[in-house]
Amino acid sequence: MKEFYYEIPNILGYAHETINTPNTKFLRVGLNGRILPNGVETTGPPMYYGRIKNPLWPYPQSIVAWNTMLLFHKQVVSRMNPGGSIGGLLKGFDTCNHPWSFAIYPEVVLACNAQTYVYVGKKGHPTVWGELAQIKYGLPVGTCICAYNGQMLIGAPWAYGAQHRDWIMWTKIGSVDARLEYDDTFEAGYHVTSYGGEVKALYSMSSGVVACSDQGITHLIPVAHPHMYMAKVITRNVGIAGPLAICGDQEMCIILGTDHNLYTYSAEGKFSRMGYRETLDLPKDSCPVLSYNMDRSEVYIGY
Repeated sequence: MKEFYYEIPNILGYAHETINTPNTKFLRVGLNGRILPNGVETTGPPMYYGRIKNPLWPYPQSIVAWNTMLLFHKQVVSRMNPGGSIGGLLKGFDTCNHPWSFAIYPEVVLACNAQTYVYVGKKGHPTVWGELAQIKYGLPVGTCICAYNGQMLIGAPWAYGAQHRDWIMWTKIGSVDARLEYDDTFEAGYHVTSYGGEVKALYSMSSGVVACSDQGITHLIPVAHPHMYMAKVITRNVGIAGPLAICGDQEMCIILGTDHNLYTYSAEGKFSRMGYRETLDLPKDSCPVLSYNMDRSEVYIGY
């Protein structure tokens, strides 16, 4: 049996909408191919197509700080050594079944899993490799954190004896404590979203922080001293599909919505729907993870 190859010139990409007219040059399904302006480039040999059952998904989560890859497992923190081996840094701490989020500073990485804070210090810093600390007594702990201009923002925090699912709190500069009564600089504060739901993800951009809940998305824009934030509602019609369903760079983020569509939001404030609902109609029990390749301007989605 001989195989025949059919060339499809000028492919327009994957179908944005569920219904498209016949004979359009949009792809419904693509396997091991990357769409380029002049055609399709193969990305490698045939691979397994379908969902791989991984009871540990979405772990390990990886971040790069100080040109070093840190791996955050459910109850283990490790680093990737130059030779490719993995060295352990910390294990056996309290945890819950919730993904990590990160606040990255020049000298320290702070990680939160909705129950425990763990910080990793840069080499040469007083907190060196192997000397990690957990900060979990009295401080507000949320489902997500991020860093912006020296402040840490906390989504859906446990504070003052209860969890405030529709809050975003922020600390004073240089602190990890968002409690207002311990701030004598009037830099710490909080915002309550107008659409309710639970804040799932915080994403730092050049123009502020994008706060995503399961019922809406808000842009927190910094204002003059004291270091507070003005809230601009981006949308009340769609939320984020999960705590890891956002990626991008300092000028644009890509969000997978609760309606299974992809959206983009720019630092200038433009919110656009990309579509792809048919392709991204993921199982209800999935935890979608979005990552962004800045060199190729490509988005990868795992679940």
